[in-house]
Amino acid sequence: MQATGGESAPARGSRARVRSFALFGAKAVVTGVILWTIFGRIELSSLKNSLAHVNFIFVVAAVSLWIPLMISAAQRWRLVALALGNELSFRAAFIYTWIGSFISLGLPTLLALDAFRILQLQRHRIGLSSATRLVIVDRTCSFAALLMVITMGIPKIVGLAGGHIFKELIISAVVCGVLLLVVLATMHLAKTSLSSFRGMRHIWQLSADVYQVLLSNIGRSAKILLLAACNHLCRVGIVICLAYSLRLDLSLPDAFALVPASFLITLVPISIGGWGVREAVFIGMLGLVGIAAAGAFALSILHGLVGTAIGLLGGAVWMAERRLIEPASCEQQPLRIETNNVGPLCGELANNHSRASD
Repeated sequence: MQATGGESAPARGSRARVRSFALFGAKAVVTGVILWTIFGRIELSSLKNSLAHVNFIFVVAAVSLWIPLMISAAQRWRLVALALGNELSFRAAFIYTWIGSFISLGLPTLLALDAFRILQLQRHRIGLSSATRLVIVDRTCSFAALLMVITMGIPKIVGLAGGHIFKELIISAVVCGVLLLVVLATMHLAKTSLSSFRGMRHIWQLSADVYQVLLSNIGRSAKILLLAACNHLCRVGIVICLAYSLRLDLSLPDAFALVPASFLITLVPISIGGWGVREAVFIGMLGLVGIAAAGAFALSILHGLVGTAIGLLGGAVWMAERRLIEPASCEQQPLRIETNNVGPLCGELANNHSRASD
């Protein structure tokens, strides 16, 4: 089969792989440069001393917070799926969320986790287009809740001495994020000829889905946003526990104001798994409340190591996945082939898969 413009499918696949490797290489370079710069500006003896005297009771407390973190993420995902007319068992959502933490270890952005979730939704007889929109809407709900949590901490951030660039960056990011959400949730209401174009139809449908989940039912929206906020607060709690394990003087008000803002900045996909960017943000953020660069760097490294350990456990869960999730759960819904939305090629592949299953 020849692709548009005479290019073969294998050639397109090869070029996509080259782009992926090039992107990964670029992000690896960025990660290395940032970490190298940080290592050159901190006292390594202080860093070693901090990591050598970790209180593991608080580390265990931090690890335990990953359980409610993943539970809230899985339940939020289920409610979003239900709002869009799909069903997903809690067991499947929880296991896929945990496995996703492993998938994201080796790849540079959240796209790896989202791509994995889309593939798993297809196993549950949810069409490719619907699965993609479902994952994007779920990510949008998480982003909206993060903006809410950050907004509550802005008065505390503004009251801190120094860090004017950091303050302006956070406020600008929140304002831009809110405007983006408003546009995304309401653009489908505008009657325009743009919605008739093939590419724009997907965006218009995504806009309708975001509106359906976040604005059409206040009670359901409140539950979804509350679960998403709980997820972010668990992440803050993890950082607090790890800070206490390193005997850092991080107060609860400072943590709840600064840590969510740092999460927003680390969403910028310029490094592998957030490494480097997270360390730089932690050093700048905690410096506003008097924590030394070596301590902030140690906290960031410990946070990354704990996340890596949880992710590796997700890899073990992946190996046992088929025994953990009942095969019948993948037969809850009839397969929906959405050729009008995803194009003839995807429709053909889905039909071939359906015939092969028969």
